[in-house]
Amino acid sequence: MTGATSRQENWTTVGTAYDREQILAAIETLEWKPWGPGCTFSGMGGLNMAECIVKLGLPRVTEAAESPAMAPRGFYGMHAHYKNGDVWVYVVDEGSQCVPVLSVLEPRDWTLIPKDHPAYTDTRVSAKLVTERVR
Repeated sequence: MTGATSRQENWTTVGTAYDREQILAAIETLEWKPWGPGCTFSGMGGLNMAECIVKLGLPRVTEAAESPAMAPRGFYGMHAHYKNGDVWVYVVDEGSQCVPVLSVLEPRDWTLIPKDHPAYTDTRVSAKLVTERVR
């Protein structure tokens, strides 16, 4: 894949309990807001997104979103910026832990991304969050 418009979807193995069509429908309902000091999200939603950003090591997050589309579970999205591209990470809040279900990578240039980078595999990123309790 080459070019700035090539997006790579990475469905996690830990999120297989959730229907992909339901996740994609929930993504469409997300209301994106700027992330940072003074941002307004629901209490637990904002705290959980902040913890996911830290646990997943997402750099320079500029936007985040939440949706009730998967109620009674929470559903969040975070948009982070790497030097070589942007990533959108989508997470289901199960109450006792947050499970990353999908990441979408939009690289600036695929030749800059090494083959062993987490963008090519979901195991390192997703297992890191699920094996640690977020709450």
